[in-house]
Amino acid sequence: MTESKKYPVYRNRVLILLFLTTFGTSLAMSSINAIWPLYIISLGATVFEASYVISLSGIAGTILRVPSGMVSDKLGRRTVVLASIVLAIVPPLFYMFVTSWSQLIPWATIYGLALAFFMPTTLAWIADLVPQEERTAAYGFLNMAFPLGFMAGPILGGMVVDVSGWTNLFILVAAIHGLSLLPTVMIVGTENGTIEVRNPPQDVSSKRGQTKIILLLLFLQFLFGFGFGTVNPLIPIYLTERFDSTTTQIGIFSSIGFGVAVFLAQIPSARLAERVGKESLILYCSSIIPFTFILWSSGTMYAQLLVLYMLATGAWGMTWSSLASILMEAAPGSRRGLFSGLSEASVSLGFTAGPALAGMLWEGLGPETPLYASSLIFAVAIPVALMLRSSK
Repeated sequence: MTESKKYPVYRNRVLILLFLTTFGTSLAMSSINAIWPLYIISLGATVFEASYVISLSGIAGTILRVPSGMVSDKLGRRTVVLASIVLAIVPPLFYMFVTSWSQLIPWATIYGLALAFFMPTTLAWIADLVPQEERTAAYGFLNMAFPLGFMAGPILGGMVVDVSGWTNLFILVAAIHGLSLLPTVMIVGTENGTIEVRNPPQDVSSKRGQTKIILLLLFLQFLFGFGFGTVNPLIPIYLTERFDSTTTQIGIFSSIGFGVAVFLAQIPSARLAERVGKESLILYCSSIIPFTFILWSSGTMYAQLLVLYMLATGAWGMTWSSLASILMEAAPGSRRGLFSGLSEASVSLGFTAGPALAGMLWEGLGPETPLYASSLIFAVAIPVALMLRSSK
């Protein structure tokens, strides 16, 4: 049996168009986000003030992820996705005219809100489009779009700034967002852009224990965000201080360490989830991550840390489709947007709290301590994943 017959979701026209929209959104956002602190500092901000701008936009995005899912339940997935992309076009154009770092705050906040609307709605839309038994494969396919954009975005952003400056980067980012509107506009033919909402014969949300499963999933998502949020913001500083890395080398580290690793992880994720079970796959991947950051402190070469980071992000990326699929199985069909929003908010909350913890540990106890803290956080995820498997 060929893979296309085994996973017919890959032929779904709407899924392909959503893939293109997600890729464009990821490419545009990662082109800025990977080097965003450098622009804030270029406007006269200190490192603390730059982190303040980033955290504030993250908090706003976290808060809005839950209502964004509910809005898509009411207004329709296509409407909300289109609105989020339009929202993302505006801030980069205004970045060009600011004269101080404080003037960035409202526009950075709006830009953070755009992703808050986009991701929960897209996840819920996939659940609307495909039956339960095909969702893991569908999420695995769609999840390839995000790291594909992240593979190219940081390098693209760095090159444009080096060659022609920040203004041209912001114009390019707005243009990419504009182009990513086109695939979603092409999703027509039914109300709100949804082909058919296919639910299991019995609403799985009514089954005993589903509430416990949802809570465990949300806690796992928070731990993943918290663990990576404690490490990710410090990677550029860590690489600079330990290996005297250039900005280009830091961009390459981000593109390969996250983008390439997560993309490669999506290829076998659906098949592995089918073979060993979604819950078991989450447990196995969760068990790998803590050891990667423990070993970071003993790494003596740039390449060693890159391999360890790829193992960590790849293991995390391999859980994405399974986590989303289990959540949509447990969520009532009429509230998929709400629970998608809760899931995204849990991850975002972790990524908002992590940098604050990392900064305090770095300043108070030394640059290695955030790595150990991250390992401890990921270690907590192992028994949570075990409880998830036992619950199913």
